Amino acid sequence: MLKISDKMIDKALEYNPKDANYILEKGYLLLYMGQIKEATEMFEKCGEIDSNSRENVLGLIWCKIYEGKYKEANEDVKYLIDIFETGETTKNYKLSLLEVITQAYFGANEE
Repeated sequence: MLKISDKMIDKALEYNPKDANYILEKGYLLLYMGQIKEATEMFEKCGEIDSNSRENVLGLIWCKIYEGKYKEANEDVKYLIDIFETGETTKNYKLSLLEVITQAYFGANEE
C-alpha cells in the first residue's frame, strides 16, 4: 500500500513540484517507510514553500523522535505551543500527542 501511495504522490509531484501539500504528504509517506533523512528533507522543503505551515514542523518533530533526538523534539514542541497555542482555547491534538511523547522520552532520558 505504501509503494502504491509513493508512486501516486511522485506522479502528483511531477505535475506540480512546488505544491506544499504534496511535499508534506511525501514527507509523511517517507516517515512511515522509515526513510527519516529523506522525510526530513521533504518537511524542510515544505517549510520553504509554505512558511506558515504547522504540519511540516510537526513532521520534523516526528523525525527527531524517530532519530532519538528527544531533547530537541521536546524543545520544538514547547516552542510550537508558545507560538501557536497562545490565545487559543483548545490545544491541537497532534501537538498534545507530541508533547506527551517527548516529555515521556526526554524525561526518562534526562536523568
